[in-house]
Amino acid sequence: MLHVVIADDENRICRLIRMLGHWEQFGMQVDGMASNGPEAIDLLTKNHTDILITDIRMPGISGLELIAQAHGLNPELRFIVISGYADFSYAQEAISLGVSGYLLKPVNEQELNDTLEKIASEIGRKNEREQALRTAVQENEENLDKVKAALALDLIHGVVRDYSSSALKKQNRIETGKGRFLVFCIKADEKACSNPDRIRRGAFDTAHRLVKTELAPFAYDLAVASSGSILCGVILEKNGEERRVDSALRRSIVSLQAQNDVFGKWNFTMGAGERCEIPQDLPASFRHAQIAVGDRILHGCGRLYQMDADTAGLDVQPLLVRFWEQAANAVELKDLAGIDAAVRDLRRGCAGCMNARGWEYFQVVKTVIGCSSQELQLPAMKELTDRGFKALENSSTADEVFTAASQYYRELIGAISQGEKELDERPIRLARRYIMEHYAEPLTLEEVSEIAGLVPNYFSSQFKKVTGDGFAHYLIGVRMDAAKRYLQQTSLPVSEIAGRVGYNDVKYFTKTFIKLNGIKPTVFRKLYG
Repeated sequence: MLHVVIADDENRICRLIRMLGHWEQFGMQVDGMASNGPEAIDLLTKNHTDILITDIRMPGISGLELIAQAHGLNPELRFIVISGYADFSYAQEAISLGVSGYLLKPVNEQELNDTLEKIASEIGRKNEREQALRTAVQENEENLDKVKAALALDLIHGVVRDYSSSALKKQNRIETGKGRFLVFCIKADEKACSNPDRIRRGAFDTAHRLVKTELAPFAYDLAVASSGSILCGVILEKNGEERRVDSALRRSIVSLQAQNDVFGKWNFTMGAGERCEIPQDLPASFRHAQIAVGDRILHGCGRLYQMDADTAGLDVQPLLVRFWEQAANAVELKDLAGIDAAVRDLRRGCAGCMNARGWEYFQVVKTVIGCSSQELQLPAMKELTDRGFKALENSSTADEVFTAASQYYRELIGAISQGEKELDERPIRLARRYIMEHYAEPLTLEEVSEIAGLVPNYFSSQFKKVTGDGFAHYLIGVRMDAAKRYLQQTSLPVSEIAGRVGYNDVKYFTKTFIKLNGIKPTVFRKLYG
């Protein structure tokens, strides 16, 4: 059972979250609710807690300060931040503190439970990995590659664990104290293909062999693992071999990229973080390696990029405010050209900063996609957002990054338009169904418009807009189609058929039938009956 604490200075918000969460479904229980930071710390001190859900602004200490203190009490604690502000700086700071979810008020039941499910799944996978690791160590001491690879896998998945020298020796069979650590990652930008899993496995197996061969003379140890589109490696390099290690990594990624014809024209880029004197700095080094990879969109793939710190040159907030103003107007007007113009303006704003890094471009576009998905509730919203994030994740150039944004908003406008169209057409669908069920009766436009819930004049115009036919002509068509079925499938007299399809005057029925079909009903029966 996973234990949860909720902290918000508004008691109704705490109660709402407690009511909306599907706790039992995810194997969770709420142990307590706090109205401020000190109360939350008290609950965390007294109880073992797995998940803390906190407001970002509270009296006493802020939600971000609470997270920092709580992390000191329990490094494995997971956090969900609730905020009334779609503010990039808050989200950025929350992400830097390792927050698992960032939700905007008012809290949406689906988003809350999606986040809870994600955390439960992550904790479950972590527990499974730990169990698998214990089993691997116990059952197969010789399988060192898999045991060491668990370290790289933990970095990829952001697992909160003990990275001390003793833990690496015990859990991963890596002897520290000989040299410094260097973390690198390889990002595969996937292209459309029939079997991406096969290509990914082939590419990363090749990358592993290349790196292992190139680094062998210069490293004491190497741990490599992959998940999704990321391969991570942890190098324990020999003292004084820093330049040779860097050169070996460059040769490896250049060689891998040179084979991209074999791997479906995918692009590959390597990033490396700062060197670590102590293994506790490995997570930060991996994060910097991932950030460094973002520079591929500015300077090209097939290269090694290195980063020593979280350097940021882009003033993001003004760009986002301007974009959201333009995008909101374009979405409201269903203006595709306006969306493209807003994205171009956003790109010019990013490009206008000479010190901007590639990862900042990714973060800006990720924000403009993610925030709109929280504001709009459409049936296909999750699928649409996932598709936008995937296109962004696999972007190799700045063109592709901003094309992902344009395409997302174009599809968003399409989804909104489709929803509005379906809403507009629903009364007409009701009317058509009623006509099909009652065409034998003396139907009038006024009667059917009432069934549709519209005034007659508006109903008449909407009916023609949707069906392409006026009401009277459409009704005649339905009746004539029914008459033809009777003529083909029965031996009923024409006079009886006329009555069954809504005509009391058989002469008028025959005249109408001839006008629409060019022949008399009796001739039609002889030809097609």
